[in-house]
Amino acid sequence: MNIGFVGCSFTQGAELVNREETRWSRLVCDKLRANELNSALSGSSNEMICMKAVEMSYKSRPDFLVVQFTTCIRFSLALDKMILAIGPNQQARNKAEELICKIAFSQEISPPDWYKLFRWKALTLHSFLNENKINHMFMYMLDYEPRTMMADEYIPQSFKDRSVFVGMREYCQKNNLPIGRFLHPLEEAQKAIAYELVLPKIGSLV
Repeated sequence: MNIGFVGCSFTQGAELVNREETRWSRLVCDKLRANELNSALSGSSNEMICMKAVEMSYKSRPDFLVVQFTTCIRFSLALDKMILAIGPNQQARNKAEELICKIAFSQEISPPDWYKLFRWKALTLHSFLNENKINHMFMYMLDYEPRTMMADEYIPQSFKDRSVFVGMREYCQKNNLPIGRFLHPLEEAQKAIAYELVLPKIGSLV
C-alpha cells in the first residue's frame, strides 16, 4: 500500500531532528505497513499543494492521499521560471514581489476573500481526486480554514466527511503538546497527530 502526503512544513517535518523517521506521515505508514510518499515542502501555498497532489495522482497513483492545506493567505507567484509561495510575513526579494505583496495584503482583501479563493481550490481538488478515483482526506495547519468550512453551506458533505476539522497548530497548543521555536509539532506532538487525528480518519475511509 502506498500513501501519499502533500502539504507545507507541518507535513514535511520542520524542526524535527530526524524528520524522515519521526514525522507523522512516517508514523502513519509504519503503523499501516505502507510505503510513505511525502512531497510536502516548507512554505508551500495551497496552489502549490494542490499542484503537487495532482502531480502525485498522475505519477504515483497512491492508494490513499493525505492533503494538508496551509493558511489561505499564502499565494503562489510564477517568476523567473520559478513558482514562489508568498505570505504576509515574508520579506519581498525584489520590486515585483514588493508591489504584489503590497496589493495582496492590503486592507482591500479581507480574510473572507482569501477563504473564498481557498474554498474554490479545495473543492476543485476534491472533485479531481474523486473523478480519478484517488481515495483521500484533508488536514489543516490552522483552525481558521476548517472552522469556517464547517459552517459553510457551500461545502458538500462528501468533502466534510474527508476532513479532520482541526488545525494541527491549535491542536498541539490546546493539548499542551511540545512545539518548536517556529510552532511546528515536535516528536511527541507528531505521534499525537498520527495516532489521534490521521489514523482514525484513514480507518473510516479505507
